[in-house]
Amino acid sequence: MPWANFAACRGGNEMIRRKSTRGGAAPPAWGVEMACDACRAASGPRHERCHEGPHGTSEQRELPAVDLASDLIRSGRWAARDQGARGTCTAFAVVAAEELWRYRNRDAAEASADFLPLSEEYLYSAIWRSSYADVGISRPQGEAERLEAEGATYLAQAVLALQTCGLCRADLVPYEEDRAANFRHPRFADCVEQEAGSRRIATGGLVHNIVDLEEGPTVGLDKIWKHARGDRLTSQVLHEALAAGSPVVAAFATLDQIGHGTWFGPEAQLYGKVIYPSDQYLRGLRPDGGHTVCLTGFLPASIRGVPPSGAFLLRNSFGELDFCWDAGRWGCGPNPAWRGYGMISAADVDRYCWEYLFRAPPGAKAAA
Repeated sequence: MPWANFAACRGGNEMIRRKSTRGGAAPPAWGVEMACDACRAASGPRHERCHEGPHGTSEQRELPAVDLASDLIRSGRWAARDQGARGTCTAFAVVAAEELWRYRNRDAAEASADFLPLSEEYLYSAIWRSSYADVGISRPQGEAERLEAEGATYLAQAVLALQTCGLCRADLVPYEEDRAANFRHPRFADCVEQEAGSRRIATGGLVHNIVDLEEGPTVGLDKIWKHARGDRLTSQVLHEALAAGSPVVAAFATLDQIGHGTWFGPEAQLYGKVIYPSDQYLRGLRPDGGHTVCLTGFLPASIRGVPPSGAFLLRNSFGELDFCWDAGRWGCGPNPAWRGYGMISAADVDRYCWEYLFRAPPGAKAAA
């Protein structure tokens, strides 16, 4: 379908343009060239798996498929929700990961319990109880003010919110889609705080990492990330978490000019395919924002139409009509079968994911 016709049948571009991809705050000093160069340097023959290039041959080990969410989605209880024009994607992605993790890890006493929706509105306000400086991220005053006006938050703030405040039920604090981009509640009733406190996550229960270039050189993956990972690619770290049963919250760069279509182009709107342009066309660009989503699974390259690096399945926060609107339609490679869900290549995860968070699998280090 031509894009003009698609836009017309969807009511024009208004629905698309009201979405915010500035809810994920960029790490200081992050740049496209740095990210691409680091990934290229890491994708050498010493890695068991690498991406497109001279080492991407048939002898590489393929990461196996993972699917944490299809049963819950098929049940009809986990339709993708809509953040609207607010900068709340961080809260939406974290809540999605927690909903899925809690559903999959309910004990025998809860085995027959229904799925429990949690409140993005509460979490977003709780996130803002901590400033950027409170979580060790330094931004110039003017830049910090701009980011706050856009509602942009770090997963580092979400970690502190989960540990100190917890999460409450969605029905106690419903989401208010038409509020300002950075709106948050100054306080909640004591009964809400008490209910949320029952879902606090203990220190050490979360794995968090962020690109940190303020200190030291920018060569090598273990130099770029705040916590060393043995020079593993980001896709390897996140696949291991998913394989261990932990949904992953991942924050990505959004780019202006030719990079804008990554989250808003026809492939994303129709089929849920998040595709960054080739890095050779992105040299010199800086991010104009960030977007955070929940990763729920992985597809290996052996599946027809999957990129050579494999692809991660994701739950977006654009609702069912503004992302993967034509879900399940065959003909352009594998398509997510549910509106509001999508996929992104492992190669793009390696290049453009700048912060991630997931529940610590058994035996994992909390800061890895």
